[in-house]
Amino acid sequence: PLASMTGAWHMLSEQSLEPDQSRLIGIIGREMERLAKLTNDFLSFARPARANPRVFDLKSVVADPLKVFGHSLKAGVPLNSRLEATPPIFFDQDQLSQIIWNLLSNALEAGRKQNGLEISVETGLDPAWPDHVALRVHDNGPGIPNENIPKLFEPFFTTKTTGNGLGLPTVSRILHEGDGHITVNSSHKGLTTFTVLLPKATAGGAGLDLNGGIF
Repeated sequence: PLASMTGAWHMLSEQSLEPDQSRLIGIIGREMERLAKLTNDFLSFARPARANPRVFDLKSVVADPLKVFGHSLKAGVPLNSRLEATPPIFFDQDQLSQIIWNLLSNALEAGRKQNGLEISVETGLDPAWPDHVALRVHDNGPGIPNENIPKLFEPFFTTKTTGNGLGLPTVSRILHEGDGHITVNSSHKGLTTFTVLLPKATAGGAGLDLNGGIF
């Protein structure tokens, strides 16, 4: 239905129209874009793409989306990184890029009205999760109220004026299905940290051959 509506909209928008008609056609186009995004987000949550996990180095994969996202930031918003070498992980690389982009976008959105916003990303290990590698996204935005933290991964919960509340639930579901986890800590002093825990590629597990080499 959306494809048919979009085709009809393009045909109408190419016609010679009165100013009021052009304004209405513009509204229809914008609302169709919103509806398409909502539909895609809902489908991503309800039926994520089939994962294709493999062994790779977290540090090298994280660098690319950080570089791309850094170019999209407005002037004066630094994106800092401290990417430590870690054991290889076993996860879907495309899904990891989606997770990183979602968390960075959330951090930027949270502090969009704040001067001095800083976003940072780090990789490393977490003693509490010995079988996983940690990826952390920090921001010094306004923080998340304690009462909202348990609701962040519930579908359709959002405090944004725009958005549908499916981004973080989709991230949580992707991680859960890939033997990963996500946690969040936030203070009213303005420091929020999302920690993504990704499974190590361990000897005797998927992704390693009998000689200990990565394939």
